[in-house]
Amino acid sequence: TTTTTTTTMEEDNFVLNWSMEEPELLPGEMSSNVITSWTTNRAGVLNPTGTSIFSERVPHGSQVAFLASGRMEQFFSNLTGLPGHEVVMTFDVGQGEELAFAPIRAAIYFTGIPAPFLVASMDISASDVSQGVFTMFELSGELPPTASTGEYFAVFSSLEVSDGFAYLDRVRVSSAPALRAPFDNWSFETPVVNTTVDDFILGVDEWDTNGVVGILSPSTTQYPSGQVPDGKQVMFLSPAGEVANASSTTNSSKFVLVGGEEITISFHVGFRSDITFCNLQVNVESSVTSTAIGSLTITVDDVLQGEFTQFQISSVIGASLAGEGLTLSFSTLNARGQSNIDRILVSRTFP
Repeated sequence: TTTTTTTTMEEDNFVLNWSMEEPELLPGEMSSNVITSWTTNRAGVLNPTGTSIFSERVPHGSQVAFLASGRMEQFFSNLTGLPGHEVVMTFDVGQGEELAFAPIRAAIYFTGIPAPFLVASMDISASDVSQGVFTMFELSGELPPTASTGEYFAVFSSLEVSDGFAYLDRVRVSSAPALRAPFDNWSFETPVVNTTVDDFILGVDEWDTNGVVGILSPSTTQYPSGQVPDGKQVMFLSPAGEVANASSTTNSSKFVLVGGEEITISFHVGFRSDITFCNLQVNVESSVTSTAIGSLTITVDDVLQGEFTQFQISSVIGASLAGEGLTLSFSTLNARGQSNIDRILVSRTFP
């Protein structure tokens, strides 16, 4: 069993010529049906420097791609398709000043056996963009467990024959184990706190609790940024002279352990600005045999006051635990203070 504490890491981008800087053009120049590293049809590169096509700088670099009732695609030979992994593509689409917009479809495919299949797609029309500027979009999808070895490829294609143009820039593709929410009430949005009466309520739906445990709707006094990791509420544990704990078991209809897989449970722990932090013991066990899977002790030295910090517990599941679920528990280690919990998610890497 391994336990780790992490912050968010930037994913690798698997797209070649993602900023459309090749072929390199002079200001105002346009390439006809050539975009380095992309297969094209009625698509090319534009260097809009010195023109009035856009009222703002382009998203990255000095060049953009354009589609004129066309198509552009790229295979990602260095991106391995793994069941249970999520692929995410972000990209910026622009409409020129006083130019008609040509609707496009953005799609990610996978060339798996027995046939290629669509992972995710999105249609973008004139109502989704604004003249003279770029708008960022994101689409994502996950390979099914039955997917076999293959390659991802991205396709941008015009949806209709048009006199207009669609401009494209900053295409980024990353892949990581898909995040799932197998614990019910993982964002602690129920019960709903009536903030006109108070900022908290005792009790947490779908969780077993002991001691002073409940739901908090944080204020800017407690968290100056006014933001929590997910939704509007978080769970709080306040020992008040005795141990407070909360535990939850994964929903069996959503989650069953597989022997040999690596699981990672991520969660956010908050340290209020207006109260002492209460150290926590976090344990993960199998749901039937109560076999220890991972643990983590979180102290005041691990968190920042007025903020939430992300933590992770990772472990490779033994074959004997196949078919069981997970039980996650938080217990206080101090007699006083408070700690807050939010956004509990699980990712999986299958053998």
